[in-house]
Amino acid sequence: MLWLAFAMMTAAVSLALLSSLSARHKERNPRASDIAFYRSLLVETDDDVRRGLVAAEDAAASRAEIVRRLLASVDTVPKDPPHASARPGRICAVLAVVVVLPFIALALYLRVGAPHQLDMPASRRTGAEFNPTDVIPKIGAHRAADLNDGHGFQAIAVKQDAAKKKASRGKCAV
Repeated sequence: MLWLAFAMMTAAVSLALLSSLSARHKERNPRASDIAFYRSLLVETDDDVRRGLVAAEDAAASRAEIVRRLLASVDTVPKDPPHASARPGRICAVLAVVVVLPFIALALYLRVGAPHQLDMPASRRTGAEFNPTDVIPKIGAHRAADLNDGHGFQAIAVKQDAAKKKASRGKCAV
């Protein structure tokens, strides 16, 4: 049953990776941020003239320089599609995610894991029956040795709460 959970997690990771690889990124102008910046500088220059912070002749020189840089940014936009060479790489990545990743996960599980063994209860693994009520006196002794240890109080509360729930379930079943 555990192998099914791992297979579902592997499928979820594969789908997450595939969705990001298959997302169509719209081709945008690589200089769009530069163009927006220079346009905002033009607007800001006009605002400075309107508020009287910059003289009109200084603003005209500044506008001419901004427009020159704006035109240079527009002229340097590449004409060929930028993602033409990325297609083979994307196909290889998709194949790696769909084929190689699950294959590696399965190979590791078969090598390191133990798919042919059944689950074992804690009592068979440790060789002794685990009883939470036997642990409470040990935790109490540890807490008595160090009264400043808050973990002892927390552990006792958790164990006593579990014991109370177990006892209340036993009463309801009768």
